[in-house]
Amino acid sequence: MTGIPIVLSLASIIVPFHSMQGRNYYTESVNGLRETLVKEVGATEAAQIEIPFELTEEMFMKAREQAKYVHDAGEKRRRILDMIIGSSQIGVVYDPKATRTAREVYEQKIGNCLSLTNLFVGLARSVSLDARFVHVTEIERFSESKTASKSGTVIHSSHICAGIDEGSGTILVDFSPMPTRKYHAYRVIDDLTALAHFYNNRAYEVGFFSPDLPPAEREAKEIELYQMAIRIKPDFFPAYNNLGALYRRRGETMKALDLYEKALSINPQFAEAHSNRASIYISQGKSEAAVDELKLATNTSSANPYIYHDLGQIYYSMGKYSEAEDCFRKATSRGESPVFHLSLARTRLALGRTKDAVSALRKAIKIDPQNVEARNLLAMLGETP
Repeated sequence: MTGIPIVLSLASIIVPFHSMQGRNYYTESVNGLRETLVKEVGATEAAQIEIPFELTEEMFMKAREQAKYVHDAGEKRRRILDMIIGSSQIGVVYDPKATRTAREVYEQKIGNCLSLTNLFVGLARSVSLDARFVHVTEIERFSESKTASKSGTVIHSSHICAGIDEGSGTILVDFSPMPTRKYHAYRVIDDLTALAHFYNNRAYEVGFFSPDLPPAEREAKEIELYQMAIRIKPDFFPAYNNLGALYRRRGETMKALDLYEKALSINPQFAEAHSNRASIYISQGKSEAAVDELKLATNTSSANPYIYHDLGQIYYSMGKYSEAEDCFRKATSRGESPVFHLSLARTRLALGRTKDAVSALRKAIKIDPQNVEARNLLAMLGETP
């Protein structure tokens, strides 16, 4: 098996956690989530949902043995981490497209940040540590799902890590291939919200990384998983947005608009839903309405490069090249895509700035050396790629 070695990032920050110590903490947390699920989705469906941080008896006993006779919370944490990534490691490799339960990580030896957090939370709670799920809001990932129209829809995913209260402060335990860093924007989330994130991630992976599934089966499974996230937590607005993106891909525009509206009714500041609604307006030729939506999106999410790129495309189509160039520059500073640089190059050509256009094209080729459009444009300008 190949993969990116896990890098553990630890940052100390003060967060007031409610302390729940005791031998039964792990069992109480599993049963507590099951009881909540019964209220949300009913007993029959709740019985079929696997708790992501639940352990096998073997895993539970190994964790208890690892922390045997240890009373200090910091030492317990270090011993659990040693089980996962240290000298007595389970042997897990990092894969951003592998959302797994704690049991699956243990058995399959692979997982992403949420998967490894599931494993850590379960193991830590089994030795009476009050481990919680933490949503790091300063790390956001954006991907574009292309439709038959010119613009695509934006899928949003989040970064999840764990946190433990150790008296003097809180230790964030982050499984990530990125360099160690301190986080400044994050929030503790309950187990039900973490479970909604789990199903939302699974749906996205089925939709975009399951090439072996027949298209109809893949779509049906993706819809089922998004709907599960929504049933688990009816105010989980990212799942409404992502489900809307699926219906947009299918050409069911009205269903998509309804779902974007639902996401925005829960969180009016959710930039991706504004952006995706704008993409539909673009396809309908409603440029001004699309500009209004995208301006709202940039006001609430300055990190998303696709929003700036879509806004730049509208300005370009309207002949507002200076405004378009500003948007494309912002897109290139926020995301690595040859498309952003290509759009910037075309805009600079429209402004009569050939030298700057060539510079943008070379940057596009640096990202994607085989990019045909960038190479052809350079050749037309008498330049050598």
